[in-house]
Amino acid sequence: MKKLLICLLALVLAAIPALGEGTETGALEGPGFGSAEEAVTAYLEAMKNGDARGMLSTFAIETYVSEMDAQAELERYGAFIPTIGIRVPLGGDYQQQVAVAARYGQLVESLAYQWMLFSWPEGYEEFGGTTISLTEDGAAEAFLTNLAENDAAARWQEMEVVGFVEPELMSTQYSDGSQSRARQAASHGCDEIVSVVAKLDIGGEEWYQCMDAARYGEKWYNLSLVGYIGHLLGLSLYSGGLVPAAAF
Repeated sequence: MKKLLICLLALVLAAIPALGEGTETGALEGPGFGSAEEAVTAYLEAMKNGDARGMLSTFAIETYVSEMDAQAELERYGAFIPTIGIRVPLGGDYQQQVAVAARYGQLVESLAYQWMLFSWPEGYEEFGGTTISLTEDGAAEAFLTNLAENDAAARWQEMEVVGFVEPELMSTQYSDGSQSRARQAASHGCDEIVSVVAKLDIGGEEWYQCMDAARYGEKWYNLSLVGYIGHLLGLSLYSGGLVPAAAF
């Protein structure tokens, strides 16, 4: 069972390269995409291949940090919440480096929670990020065995992108949030934010991937997992925007 723990640790460490060693250009983010759908498709292809670093490179990371308007972000929330990202002026190189690392780390954490949610073994109640007591003899070994046998990443290898669904068809409330998305775009320093819903086939079952993508100039990047449409659908933050059609 130590092997499972080592593999999980290796996954996280591999997904957090030293700053400046992420892509051929030296950035953690990739070159961007021609459309929001292309950004999401690239993320899903990397997910299918078990490529965590490739998944993360589809997100705005350095661009996200360099373009964010801290004042607009604080005014949008109407409060300063120290535990949610870095929403203070980033004038110095040190602050920029820390903010990039924090952005990358938050995305990595989301992928770790997603894997646990969909690998969660039966008999341990629903995964909610709460502590599981493993004090009885053999409990730790049994838990790790069950977790390994239910590896979600192995099932994702069967993933196929079927197409895309307009977010308005998933929730009639989506259009009502246009002003909210515009304010969010202003605080993030991007030109546009849209929700993308990809329809998937995973082992013969219908799934959806919900996320937000942002346009910076002519380039699109993934912005956040779950996204605005995911929140409207009531998706768990732990899901990373991935949900079976049977859940609706």
